[in-house]
Amino acid sequence: MPAVSLCRLLGELTRVEAHPPALMVDNQPAITLTKNLVFHDRNKHIDTRFQFIRDCNDGGQIVLEFVETRKLANIIIKPLGYLRFMELRTKIGMVEIKQEQQD
Repeated sequence: MPAVSLCRLLGELTRVEAHPPALMVDNQPAITLTKNLVFHDRNKHIDTRFQFIRDCNDGGQIVLEFVETRKLANIIIKPLGYLRFMELRTKIGMVEIKQEQQD
């Protein structure tokens, strides 16, 4: 997962432990499966990516957060007005980077 690798790299470069990235998920059963090992025997068919996320969550390398689909998915799948786009863009952590104009 790129977020875990970037966190490690940032920590190595700054020599400060970075906060674990938040992975926003709109599927509560998936979060439950990640946190509860009881379901493991019934879900052997789940691929290695799920196991990796479970291990990262258990190790504190990522934090899983539930977010309602209607609150953030609109920015990805629907055309939005300027104000709603700016509001959702801020909520997902995007910031505008302004470049200096060269003379």
